[in-house]
Amino acid sequence: MNQSSYEIACPCKGVLIIMFSILSAGLYVLSRYVWYGSYDWNDFSLFLMNKTLAFSAVIMLFLMSVIPFKLKANRSIVGIITFYLLVAHIILGLLLIPSEYFKVFFDETGMLKGRYGWALFFGVLAFVTAIILQQGFYMKKSSNYPFSFFFRTGILVFFIATLLHIALIDPDFTYWNNPNKILIPVSGLAFVLLIMSFIIGLIRRIRKYKKTGK
Repeated sequence: MNQSSYEIACPCKGVLIIMFSILSAGLYVLSRYVWYGSYDWNDFSLFLMNKTLAFSAVIMLFLMSVIPFKLKANRSIVGIITFYLLVAHIILGLLLIPSEYFKVFFDETGMLKGRYGWALFFGVLAFVTAIILQQGFYMKKSSNYPFSFFFRTGILVFFIATLLHIALIDPDFTYWNNPNKILIPVSGLAFVLLIMSFIIGLIRRIRKYKKTGK
């Protein structure tokens, strides 16, 4: 097996990015909500684990925008794990909605508040868009589908929907810069990382277009 074949079979950079993202997300969530927050270790089982899953996915998206990938295998494995982390985040979120953690979502009559209804809507929209984009990669390989326009539009919808979901879902988001807090809430930090990812990706796209015209 030559070196090129080994690199494709073993996408080491992608695996390292995944491990770093999950570990750093877990440590930050522990620091923000347990060590310097009001939660304890019992809360980390589901509620804070759900935050860790979502934040890990955001970190991976950010790293994918700033780290060059020479091998498609590296980008593919990071993209696949990011997708499944989002799936796990949605499943855990649905399990936690009836719990005390999300009682702020509902009013005195038990009805879902408008803000959180929109937050869930944008979350579902982002996830559905991610599924469509994933299928788009297979369509690109098997047909002459107008992939570029489809992909760019889908990416824009995904980022906007995800940003709105983050901004609306967390009641702590509007207080992310509260001087009384030692660390920024995960939602605020994730919001900033996603905006940076989008801007970096847009700059790269513009530069590529100037060089190649595509």
